[in-house]
Amino acid sequence: MLQAIDALKFERKRAVINDLVAIADELLPQLPANSVLVPIPTTPRNTRIRGYDHMKLICRQLGRVRNIPVEQVIRRCNNVTQHFTKSAKQRRLQAKEFFRVAGNIDPSKHYYLVDDIFTTGATVREAAYCLRQVGATSVTIIALTRHDSQKSTVD
Repeated sequence: MLQAIDALKFERKRAVINDLVAIADELLPQLPANSVLVPIPTTPRNTRIRGYDHMKLICRQLGRVRNIPVEQVIRRCNNVTQHFTKSAKQRRLQAKEFFRVAGNIDPSKHYYLVDDIFTTGATVREAAYCLRQVGATSVTIIALTRHDSQKSTVD
C-alpha cells in the first residue's frame, strides 16, 4: 500500500488510485447512511507540483464506489509538510497551523476524515479537532496505511 501511495504522490501514477480504493473498499465496514468522506487536503504547493490533490482523487473514487458524498470542508492553511523524520512533538506543533474549516458542518452527519498515511496521528487529530470546534459531533479517521519505514513523507 505504501509503495502505491508513493507512486501516486511522487511518480504521478494515477492508475494506482483504483487499486488503493479497491483495497479500502474491501477493508472498510459498511458506513452509516449519513456519512461524508472528507479528504485531508494536500499542501497547495504539492498540489501545484503534482497537478492534483491525491487525497481528493482517492476520496472521490471511494465516494463513487460506496455511494457516499465527498465534502472538502477542510482547507490547508500553509505549505508545511509533515516529514517522517520530525519528532511526534514537532509534528503536533506543526499540525496546529495546518487547517481551517471552509464549509458548513452538519452535526447530524458522520464525518470520515481520509488520509493516506498515519504516522503519529498529528495531522488527522488536528483536522478532527477543527471539525469538532465548528459543530461536528461524529468524526472518524480512515488511514490507508500506517508509516513504518523510513522511505516516505506524510502531507
